[in-house]
Amino acid sequence: SRKTTLLICRRQQLNGRELKLLELTNEVEEYIGQIEDSRIRRMITYRFLDDLTWVQVAYRMGGKHTADSCRVAIDRFLEKN
Repeated sequence: SRKTTLLICRRQQLNGRELKLLELTNEVEEYIGQIEDSRIRRMITYRFLDDLTWVQVAYRMGGKHTADSCRVAIDRFLEKN
């Protein structure tokens, strides 16, 4: 039936998008793995892979880190690279 055909088509589209997302995630993880500064590497992982807010990133980083200091550190790192 038409409904079944449309569902199959939709499932194929979603599978294709999932595959593309996995490929991009792998590329991002490789890029992050090449960052020499472990502090920056951890912040980027928390923010962009673990999808934490800047406040949550700062909490996980501990010490004197604030949401703004983490955000600024990443902004500066990305501007240089």
